[in-house]
Amino acid sequence: MLQIVDDPRRVEDAYAHQYDNLARKIARLVSSGSGTLAEIGCGKGQLTIPLAKLLPGHRFNVVDNFTGAYSGTLAPLNKALSQAKLRGRVKVNKADYLDWLWEEFSDKYVGAISSEFLHEIDSYELRMFLSEC
Repeated sequence: MLQIVDDPRRVEDAYAHQYDNLARKIARLVSSGSGTLAEIGCGKGQLTIPLAKLLPGHRFNVVDNFTGAYSGTLAPLNKALSQAKLRGRVKVNKADYLDWLWEEFSDKYVGAISSEFLHEIDSYELRMFLSEC
């Protein structure tokens, strides 16, 4: 559903609504049982938190380098996870995504997700990322 935002004070609410919608769509694709999901480029947890609430049987390993435009997002992420009482189910990894992926066993995960990450990497990195996933 298209939402028109004509008041700058409502932009944050519009983003939250967008992530809630995306989380619902992803949750429908994930098995209803349990397992671990990897999220690459978790940022402040805009997708992590609503998705974890929708999938209470799942654990999450989330990865971000928290540098550049994303420096300063680790503390807000940890605070938001604590407020949502998700610290026990969400493991935060501060790492380069490829370094982290290469050290993980793929059969450990029921899926890998990313919402605002793929446009930040070039075609070579995209091939590497997809082959590792």
